[in-house]
Amino acid sequence: MKNTNKVVNYRQLGTTGLKRYGPYVYEEFLPELRWPRAGKIYQEMSDNDPVIGAILYLAEMLIRGTSWSVEPASTSKEDTEAAEFLESCMNDMEMSWPDTISEILSMLTYGFSFHEILYKVRRGPNERSPRYRSKYSDGRIGWRNLPIRSQDSLHGWVFNKDNEVVAFEQLAEPNYQKVIIPLSKGLLFRTRVTRNNPEGKSLLRNAYRPWFFKKHFEEIEGIGIERDLAGFPVLQT
Repeated sequence: MKNTNKVVNYRQLGTTGLKRYGPYVYEEFLPELRWPRAGKIYQEMSDNDPVIGAILYLAEMLIRGTSWSVEPASTSKEDTEAAEFLESCMNDMEMSWPDTISEILSMLTYGFSFHEILYKVRRGPNERSPRYRSKYSDGRIGWRNLPIRSQDSLHGWVFNKDNEVVAFEQLAEPNYQKVIIPLSKGLLFRTRVTRNNPEGKSLLRNAYRPWFFKKHFEEIEGIGIERDLAGFPVLQT
C-alpha cells in the first residue's frame, strides 16, 4: 500500500523583505524621514502647521470621546466574569483610559506608538506602593499602567534570526542608558503593518512635500514683506 503521508516543512524559507541594517529600518527612501530625524520633522508638522494640528486634534478628540466597554464572548458565567475583570483593569490604572488612548493615538503623527505593560497586585486603595495600590482588594494581578515609550527615545529595534521584531531598544532622558523592552512586555500600535515594519507609516508622510514647500515659500515671502516695510539700510560716507 502506498504511503500517502507527507513530511511537513516547518522551517521559514523567506522573509518579509523589510529593509533594515542592524537595528535600524530603512523602508523610507527619503533620508530626512528616517528615524530619528523623522520624529523631529513630524513633530514640527503637527505643532506648527495649523491645518495638520487641527485635524490631528479633531481625530484624537473623536476617538478619545468614544465609550469603551468589554463584551463577553458568551453569556456563560466564566466569560461574563472575564469581561468584568478586563473592564475593571481598564479603569484601575494610574493614567485614565481616555488619557491612555490619547497617548496611543500619537501613532497617527509618528506611525507607531510603543507602550510598556506595568502590572500590579490589587491590594486596595490604602497601599502606599503603586505596585499594590488599587480600587480593588481581591489580590488579583491587574494593569498598573500602560506608559508610552516616546518615539524620540527609539534607539533601534531588536530582530531575531527570522527578521522578526522581538524588542524595542530605548535610549531616553535623563540617564541615556540603553534599555531593551521585549514586545512580550509591551504593546506596539501601528497605522500600517506593511512588511511587518515596526515603525508603521505616519499619516503626515504624504503631506511632507507640500508642507516643505509651503514652509519655505512662507519664509521667503515673509523676508520679502519685511524688506518692503522696513526698507534697506543705507550707508553714507
